[in-house]
Amino acid sequence: MKASGLTIDCYYENITSNRSNLDAVRVFPYYCISHLFKGDGFFLDHDTGQFTELTPGMAVIVTPGKRMNYGLYHKYYTEDSICFSGPTADALKYSGIINDGVVNIGNERRLLPIINKLREVAISSLFEASLMLQKLFIELHRESIRLPESTQSKQLKRLLRELNQSPEKWWTVQEMAEYCNVSTNYLRTMFLRETGMTPKVYIDSLKVNRASELLTGSDMKISDVAAALGYSDHYYFIRRFTGLKKISPGKYRKMYSHLISHDLSTHC
Repeated sequence: MKASGLTIDCYYENITSNRSNLDAVRVFPYYCISHLFKGDGFFLDHDTGQFTELTPGMAVIVTPGKRMNYGLYHKYYTEDSICFSGPTADALKYSGIINDGVVNIGNERRLLPIINKLREVAISSLFEASLMLQKLFIELHRESIRLPESTQSKQLKRLLRELNQSPEKWWTVQEMAEYCNVSTNYLRTMFLRETGMTPKVYIDSLKVNRASELLTGSDMKISDVAAALGYSDHYYFIRRFTGLKKISPGKYRKMYSHLISHDLSTHC
């Protein structure tokens, strides 16, 4: 298998992790693809500082020597993963087909047929599994290539304007996909490509950023701010705001409304 150019070093099927150290720095000696199909997770690129929240259907890809970390974020992280190495893998990296980061792989367990083929043990099955893995990366690469602006891309831009103009509305992923006339999986791919976020994280960030403006630019009660942004439970709003901003709405208002008032008086 080494002579063929790509060796699958190990694999994991339906493995659940319940512990994660967000501050850890991990470095692998091989390539790895991890498909999250249940739970929730994160990917942290220690070289760029970019943090991505993961939802089912997303996959992490890392190359040898990459300083990163990934795993569960809130509850648990259930994955299929394959680790591999060899000059063919290096060629896929240098050609841009394999890159560090997060891709939308969909809810279908696309690594599982490769893992099942590996279990057959026969030499011919190992070669077939290697080819299947290479084909998967080529498919993922093709799915991620930015094409000239399509009808779907224009629809996504219209959707983003709609989201910004109506921050009080709650959209489901299905509703957003129907608005853009695409599948939910493709919608997630479009969101990642255009915004660097999943649809859910984008809406959360949009609401919290709008809340920040209301907290510092008005005297609205926190419960009224929550209601204005579509939160029926203002305690849930406080938890989400605190989770994203790392500070409670009340403390945020005290800290930044004073700074904004001072800035305005200075300019006047």
